[in-house]
Amino acid sequence: MFTTYIGSFPLSFSQENVRRVIDDVVNIGIDYPNYPQLRDFIEQFLEPHLMAGSLIKEEGQFRLRRVIDAKVDHSVSLTEARMTLEYARKKNYMEKVRGWRACVTGPFTLSSQIYVREGSGLEATAITDHEIVKTLAEYVGEVAKSMVRMGYTYICIDEPILGLIVGKRVIFYGYKVEEIVEILSTIFKRLEAKTRSIHVCGRVSPLLVETLASLPLEVLDHEFAGSPANLEIISREVLERYDKMLAFGCISTKRLKVEELNDVVRLILKAIERYGYERIFVVKPDCGFRGLRGLTTEEEAYKASIEKLRVLKRAASEVEARLGHRA
Repeated sequence: MFTTYIGSFPLSFSQENVRRVIDDVVNIGIDYPNYPQLRDFIEQFLEPHLMAGSLIKEEGQFRLRRVIDAKVDHSVSLTEARMTLEYARKKNYMEKVRGWRACVTGPFTLSSQIYVREGSGLEATAITDHEIVKTLAEYVGEVAKSMVRMGYTYICIDEPILGLIVGKRVIFYGYKVEEIVEILSTIFKRLEAKTRSIHVCGRVSPLLVETLASLPLEVLDHEFAGSPANLEIISREVLERYDKMLAFGCISTKRLKVEELNDVVRLILKAIERYGYERIFVVKPDCGFRGLRGLTTEEEAYKASIEKLRVLKRAASEVEARLGHRA
């Protein structure tokens, strides 16, 4: 059982802060560190289209100006990822971890932040335009492949919006399961990463779980600390039928209070009892830590994030010891 985290931290973007996070997570013993995502997870991946003139930004909103190019130069989106591996190699951290994880915001979530008409709801955004979403999927695939070429072996596509789009029985904005699978598969089929994953936070529906499980990837990434109902919604039968593993969220990313070790251990053991040890690939926080920044000072929020990761690592080690698995 390994440890990781989603990516974001409540620190402002700077080379110094990127290096600070890397030092801290490697010293804690996180098995698959993600590059420190210190920019907004939408802006990071839409900035290339802003620079190319396909998008404009007005009053804090991205608006479509002309056709989006899937092959746009996306090097600006890779800044933190590049800094991370350069620093890790310089500090000889590559041998201290099992691999490096890279998060990339997915096409549905990106499109939900691009306005194509007047209005303020999702119906005014590009998520209603299936062709734009398909183009963004090609673009996200190119970004993900760049991450792999840099040296990242564990790629996770972040699609929080899918929790709102795919309900218990209804899929909004004219999508069908087959089309969602086809769009996301364009990313994963061409992705030569050792571990491919998709992250959807919040409570998920059985229909969404089945949809994601049918994708050509290895790991489904969900939250369970903040959404305990997911323990019942996500079944062992679905994981076994599609041969998927879980990235199991067991640390809150909405509260500053650091979890008690025993509480995290109990939640992980509950997951193992329900899904089987072999189906838990990594344990992790529910989501990114960026949201903690609004609860206190940047420094205090960051300290809480690191303490939560320390508890996570200790909990994983405690579970392994109890079960008699690897140290």
